[in-house]
Amino acid sequence: MAAAGRGKLISVIIPVYNAEAYLGQCLDSVAGQTYTNLEIICVDDGSTDRSPEILDAYARKDSRFRIIHEKNQGESHARNEGLSAAAGAYIAFADNDDWIEPDMYERLLEPAADNDLDLAAGGWYKERPGSDGQWTSERVVNEGRVREGVIDRDLLLHYLYERDRYRGFSYMWNKLYRRTILQDEKGNIRLFREDLKLGGDVIYLAEAALRAERSQYLDRPFYHYRIREKSGSHTESLQSYRDWIRSYEITIELYQANRVDQDILDYLVRFMGYHASEAAGIAIRQKNAAELAYFQRIMQDCSDCYIRLNQEHPDWIEQYRRRMETSL
Repeated sequence: MAAAGRGKLISVIIPVYNAEAYLGQCLDSVAGQTYTNLEIICVDDGSTDRSPEILDAYARKDSRFRIIHEKNQGESHARNEGLSAAAGAYIAFADNDDWIEPDMYERLLEPAADNDLDLAAGGWYKERPGSDGQWTSERVVNEGRVREGVIDRDLLLHYLYERDRYRGFSYMWNKLYRRTILQDEKGNIRLFREDLKLGGDVIYLAEAALRAERSQYLDRPFYHYRIREKSGSHTESLQSYRDWIRSYEITIELYQANRVDQDILDYLVRFMGYHASEAAGIAIRQKNAAELAYFQRIMQDCSDCYIRLNQEHPDWIEQYRRRMETSL
């Protein structure tokens, strides 16, 4: 590791809400990292289970833990509390029901320091519950070839939003961020939007990627993402889907203002169409005609990009058209 990067503090931010069943595995995996110069900022978002006691017990055993107890105000607020407290030159995020490989931060920091990176990313696993109650790992693989070495901003954006081909890039938590790309022009740390129930991470990652002039991808999985049906990303709330769609609208506006390539914008429109289609399916099941009409309007606006960029998936296109034409 280059001397300039050796010993830099990494702030790991973990929002916590009612995660007692999984929290210990998450915290153990972060505390057990081979790179030890960490501050582990856990923000309890008003948990009503044993999560607060578990967090306090870890803090008593390990001085690197910093525990912040809050009333319930949502994941974005919890992340903002963590960001406001973070002192690290690098910042990482983890979800309270996931876990990471023991050398994740050491391996990501090495190229970040050696190559003066703004962002280092690694691969990840999907963790699914089996019928026997055990969790099984599935490595997420990039179908497209990722350039070795340093990646410039425009190529990073292609990898992030051409998600079918580059699934390993998708989320906030498999990355290490140089603090400076999370700051505004005055040097203040940027915060997540708290007015959106879902989608705040979409905007935050988009803002960070827009400022990442030098990135690198390590083709090895480090992060274990636990798929649970009751998590926020598997919601049946139509208001949450409205927020999700709004997050893509905001990202598109941001990228248009910064003259990002049109093909990247088209992939963002495709995402917006996908979420509108998922919401339309829920509205059909819930027999909510007003909400269905709203999401169908979004689908209509996105249909050209969605259909053009999904030619390899005719079944998706057929479902999209069927939902767009359904009436209640």
